Amino acid sequence: IFTAQSPNSNYDETRYVDAVLNKFTHNNFIVHRANLNELSLKENLEKYINIQEEPFGDPSIIAHGFLMSMAANSGIKVILNVQGADELFFGYNNMAQAILLYQLRSMQLSKFSRNLNAMKLGRDYLFRTLLKSFFPDLEFSLRTRSRIKRRDIIRPELLNSVDNNLVTLYRYNNIYDVWRESMYGMHIPHLVHYDDRNAMAYSIEGRMPFLDHRIAEFVSTIRPDDFLKNGMRKYILRESCKQYIPDVVYNRKDKIGFYTPLINMLSKDTEWVASLFKQNGMIASKQINELLSKLSTNTLNVNDALQIWRGISVNMWMKEYNIHVDL
Repeated sequence: IFTAQSPNSNYDETRYVDAVLNKFTHNNFIVHRANLNELSLKENLEKYINIQEEPFGDPSIIAHGFLMSMAANSGIKVILNVQGADELFFGYNNMAQAILLYQLRSMQLSKFSRNLNAMKLGRDYLFRTLLKSFFPDLEFSLRTRSRIKRRDIIRPELLNSVDNNLVTLYRYNNIYDVWRESMYGMHIPHLVHYDDRNAMAYSIEGRMPFLDHRIAEFVSTIRPDDFLKNGMRKYILRESCKQYIPDVVYNRKDKIGFYTPLINMLSKDTEWVASLFKQNGMIASKQINELLSKLSTNTLNVNDALQIWRGISVNMWMKEYNIHVDL
């Protein structure tokens, strides 16, 4: 078993890993653990930009590469992973939200209330759910504008030639559109791309059982709202595996991605990050100065950190592949 965690963070899932191991004490598991707090962007970014051959918006791809590295060093040649489980079984927050909308619009009020209360996602989540249900056009317009506004960090000269009509988002009116967006547009193409490249970089074959077409075809015949019960996402999958997983895992209602401590990673290599970020010819000078000021004073929030990350990721890619921006 290969796992990478960030000890002492709010997103450390070590206790769930240990619970699985404790349930199968009679099995002779060998566990390889990586501490992501020790991950250095300065030492690894260039390597993984070359593996992926493109910039990437999430540093968890480097953490995933660490898992492949551990497997290779252990002599493992084939890895089983769970890419596709969240996408197929409606495991993401936006998919759960689409199910809630369906239940609300179809007047399944007891299911809606029970799921919403059990998930404990707060008033903001409830507000967005109600907005999508009763004012779908307004919600869609606000979501589109928010997506476009993310580009404000780019220099105005470059934005002038951007066609905002290319921003295409699915509406939540049709629950199957949310599923299709994840399967064919947003998640699966991205996940299998980086997973395969990281594995092949270490001469490892990655296999994804959940993406077997027979599973996908069968799951597509199941009513989507059956995947959310008592606040539990992927309910059918949980039930099918109940005898194999500990209660603490079965009863989980939070959803955490492959967390990497990005703010700490940026802060560890502040000078190197600042130098690389300044070289970016696409980001407005005002934005660069504001973000670097926050970096130097340790006042970055997650969105700030992601903007810096994406800037240095693009810049490293441009540097490695001799790409220039001409204005």
